[in-house]
Amino acid sequence: LLHAHATTEFLEKHNPGVIVHCAAERFPDAFEKNLEESMKLNVESTQHLARECQRLATMANAENGDKSNNSSNIAGGPYMIYISTSYVFDGGVTSKEYPPYGPQSKVNPVNTYGRSKLEGERAVRDILNHPKSTSEVEGGGRGIIVRVPMLYGEDCCDLSESPALEMMKVFLPSALLTT
Repeated sequence: LLHAHATTEFLEKHNPGVIVHCAAERFPDAFEKNLEESMKLNVESTQHLARECQRLATMANAENGDKSNNSSNIAGGPYMIYISTSYVFDGGVTSKEYPPYGPQSKVNPVNTYGRSKLEGERAVRDILNHPKSTSEVEGGGRGIIVRVPMLYGEDCCDLSESPALEMMKVFLPSALLTT
């Protein structure tokens, strides 16, 4: 993802119907220590993927003779699912807006990681979901933003990093967790 040309070549070769973009530097301390590389991964790679989705959709629609960019046709180019974070919210500290959050909730990230994910969201929204005019749809609504409050993957250092696993400790009988 940090090599735009290679990413473009990969997408052209494989022509995916859906791109799930879940790559990110998610550790705030590591993010701050490697700010430039972290921003490239969290923001610039997201911008590039969104532009590529738009470009591929435009090409697919031109090949099909479809000028309307029909977003219900998956063959019209890839959709992009962008995995964001609840770190785009401040927990009500300044905004006075508290969970549960909805799509229209006020965002106010309190750290650089949250700001980078918000910039990624804006790239997806502005490139893939923003109409150029009332008669022409630029991205065709091909961007989907999912804000998750938990971590996924093998790089969790311990189980306490995942709210989902912490909830299991509360809701499952302790006998199930010790066997």
